[in-house]
Amino acid sequence: MCGRFYLNKNFLVENTEQFTSEHGEKLPSNTALVMTYEESETMKWGLPYEKTLVINARSESLFQKKMFSECIKNKRCVIPASWFYEWKNGIKYKISLEKEKVFYMAGIYNKFIDKNGEVSNGFVIITTASNNEMSEIHHRMPVMLSDDEKDEYLDPDTEMQEIKKLLKTIDDGVLAITADSGSEQLTLF
Repeated sequence: MCGRFYLNKNFLVENTEQFTSEHGEKLPSNTALVMTYEESETMKWGLPYEKTLVINARSESLFQKKMFSECIKNKRCVIPASWFYEWKNGIKYKISLEKEKVFYMAGIYNKFIDKNGEVSNGFVIITTASNNEMSEIHHRMPVMLSDDEKDEYLDPDTEMQEIKKLLKTIDDGVLAITADSGSEQLTLF
């Protein structure tokens, strides 16, 4: 699963100067920088569904679910991140790529009517089964794309069969996983 991520300000300065306020830690319902085939823009993290906010979509079922099946065909996006967070036993772990400063989480987006009656864009992050390293912390992780994979994923001419191949678990041996010091979750009891 992916319930929180972080984008370093350096990425924004180098790549998309107009979005310099979109760095930092992002939580569901926050706005974040999202890249589509044609542009970069900010979108809200999550799509409303009944009375909940859907923030993730499973790669294994996204082609069959009505909420996602059309979006994967023509509303693909990527969400740049420096790392994402996951918790185990009350400890917050920071997960990044060992040799890259940024990676791209595969996503899909759609329009929705917000509580003020305005049309907005929202995105969800596509998840997959964890690799061996990550499975020690959680059984799910975001689909992490390289720069080349990002371009192929966003290209509207890419066949669905190729898109499915991109929605895979990242190889073992490429993640940097560290406990985030001072991150113990407070208990309520």
